Order: sequence, then C-alpha cells, then structure tokens
Amino acid sequence: RDCCSVCRMGNNLSQRLEHAQKSGVLALENQDLKAVPNEVQGVVAKLRSLNLQQNKIRQLASFLAACVNLKTLNVDFNLIESLPEFMSAWTKLETLTAQRNQLTSVPPQIATLSALKSLNLSSNRIAVFPIALVQLKKLAFVDLSNNVITELPSEAADLSAIELSLNNNQISRIPDSLGRNSTMKVLRLEKNQIGKDGVPPSVLKSSKISTLLLDNNPITAKELSNIDGYEAFEARVTAVRRKLETSDG
Repeated sequence: RDCCSVCRMGNNLSQRLEHAQKSGVLALENQDLKAVPNEVQGVVAKLRSLNLQQNKIRQLASFLAACVNLKTLNVDFNLIESLPEFMSAWTKLETLTAQRNQLTSVPPQIATLSALKSLNLSSNRIAVFPIALVQLKKLAFVDLSNNVITELPSEAADLSAIELSLNNNQISRIPDSLGRNSTMKVLRLEKNQIGKDGVPPSVLKSSKISTLLLDNNPITAKELSNIDGYEAFEARVTAVRRKLETSDG
C-alpha cells in the first residue's frame, strides 16, 4: 500500500470516493500512486469508469476483480508489467487503455471481455500479436503501435476491428488471409519492415481496407502501385473519398 501518496491525498481521496459512490466515476490520475489505494475497495462494485493514468502503479490490486460494472478503464502512463488474469470479471468493459506501460504480453483472458469496443496498448513492449482478440466481436478499434511485434499472424483475418494500428513495430509482411477480412477499413503499418513482397495482392484486391498507411517502410509508393490488385484498392480509396465529400456537402 502506498501510504505516503494516500496520506498526501487526504480529504481529496475521501471526496473522490464519495463522488464515485454516487456517480460510478473515480478519477485518481496524476496522484503519484504506486498502488491502487485500499480505500477504493469500498466503491468497486459501483464503478463504471476508473481513471488511474499518470501514476507509478506496477500492479492492479486484486480487489479490482469486483469491478463487475466497469465500462471504462484508463491506466495510461504507469509501470504496469502485466494485465491481470482477473480481468475476465470485467464483462461489461467497453474501453481499455493502457498505453505507455511495461507490458510484454496480453493474457488470453482478454478474450472474455465480450463488450470491449476499443483497446489501446500502444507504447509497451509487446512482442506477439494477441490472437485472443479475434474472439471479441464488438471490438472496433485496436492500437498496438510502438511495440516490438514481429508478425501479424494469419488469424488476424478474423478480427472484427474496423481500425488496426501497428505503427512502429517490426512487421515484415501482411498475411494473405487479411484479404478475406470483411470489417477492417483502416490498417496503419508505418515504420515497420515491409518490403515489396510484404503486401499480398489479395489484401489490395479483396479486403475492405481503404486506408493503408505504409510510410517509412522499405516498400516504395511505386512498388506498391505495381502490385496486382492495386487498381481495386485505388477504387475503394476513391469511393470512400467521394462518399465523404458527398456527406460533407
């Protein structure tokens, strides 16, 4: 327990907990906390939103397993090394953001977060793409940028996400299977290791992707335009642009 930080919060913590008891919203950002205060245990069942960003927390307290009504969790800018296995209790969670921590992997229990819509695990040390995400049918936005992921596996074809961000990783190839994905429209792969053989024609021809960002990769714009299926990709880009122009007008 981080007594010093809790003591410094004093009445401030009591006021925030009282507010949380009524509103279901608890904000403890930027409080120099090294652990979640034990006092939070008294309101966990009521919490819908918990903000712990910009602290020095290394591990999420086990009593947070009782946050069964939690919809939003923000633990950005901490020192967390692993997401807890008890996260499987958060069946109502819709938004999870844990960017800029020290995560090296994603536990398979994330597959139980059936309500999850948005996941941001950017700027960590994750080395393997979490295949368990394909089981989350409501997941629309995934950000795994600024990690050390070396491969986008073929199973990624079964992702439900509309947008997948993998900027600044170590990926050298987009899997052929992504060509059969029916939901993804935006794929961000800037600052990776994708060469001219790393973009399969099936992704350009058959996928729904209309935003494909490949800046700062070995592949050049000319090499991309020479890949079979590029005309079909360009047609999707143009169709989306016209649709946006029409809606703006």
